[in-house]
Amino acid sequence: MKTTELIEKVNKEIGVISAELSGNEICFYENKKGQPFYKYPTWGKSRGSGTADFTNLGENRWDSIYMLHIFKLLDLLDEYIETKLEDRKEEKKYWVILPTGQNQNKYMYKESVGSGVDFFRFYERSALEKSDCNRFTVKEIEEIDKKYMAFAEEAY
Repeated sequence: MKTTELIEKVNKEIGVISAELSGNEICFYENKKGQPFYKYPTWGKSRGSGTADFTNLGENRWDSIYMLHIFKLLDLLDEYIETKLEDRKEEKKYWVILPTGQNQNKYMYKESVGSGVDFFRFYERSALEKSDCNRFTVKEIEEIDKKYMAFAEEAY
């Protein structure tokens, strides 16, 4: 399981617990508030690799219903721990931006129908950053045409 997949599953599947990546740690919060009650390093190999501060949980949180959320988190964390460290990392993604005249850059974009690509103008960088359909791996770019690697910028 990739780090982003763990975070996504926690945020979607566990109602009162949320997760986010902060540096090299995955931070787990109660109801998206306050300080994390558990931090787990992306390089961790056991549950003991993480650090817990359960005082960051609200009062009366140890009832049986809440414990089901904790058990679900532990199940997801166990699946993450079983994943090899190199398989947890996401492959780097890139934007392919073709410079054109008068500051009207064009970026490569995956078409929603079929497997083709097209190019669209963007006027503000924020518009480019909003979509995942314009992020490509090195392999994807090279499969389209190797010449586009000269215009690739690492996406964040």
